[in-house]
Amino acid sequence: HLHSVCVTDFQSRLSTPWIEIFGRIGNSGATSIHRAWNPSKGEIGENWVETVPAATIDELIPMSQLGRIALIKIDVEGSEDLVLNGFKNISATDAPIVFEYRIDLMKKFLNANSESLIYLLEQHFKLFSYQVVGERIVLENFDASISQENAIGFPKSKLAYYLSMFEN
Repeated sequence: HLHSVCVTDFQSRLSTPWIEIFGRIGNSGATSIHRAWNPSKGEIGENWVETVPAATIDELIPMSQLGRIALIKIDVEGSEDLVLNGFKNISATDAPIVFEYRIDLMKKFLNANSESLIYLLEQHFKLFSYQVVGERIVLENFDASISQENAIGFPKSKLAYYLSMFEN
């Protein structure tokens, strides 16, 4: 069973405890809070709507459990800053954060820029973009001025450890 929750910041959760998400029949893992997020994925008759609870990461993952998490993946259509604002315990994690950095979509759907997201991440993480080349993952310098489908942040406290896993 799929248990959907809309992860957000604490203030948004208080003001809107239930949120509609939109999806396509046959792809329940690709939902959105935006009805027209990716219109190329299906015809109008193939859509569905579900009302789900809102929660913060801190509410979903107790501080005592953060050490058990090996990787955090955030794919929230440009709302990463809202998710991270609901993750006050972020400094307590040693897990890398994988995210999609789409400033073009942030501006289009959210009328937002990426400055707060980058600020939140760079407090605790060293950011990189990455590409998969064959069976290797190649890290590149993160450029906040362009959209990047593949980005990762390594905790600064464990940066040497994570970088040792990659060839220079």
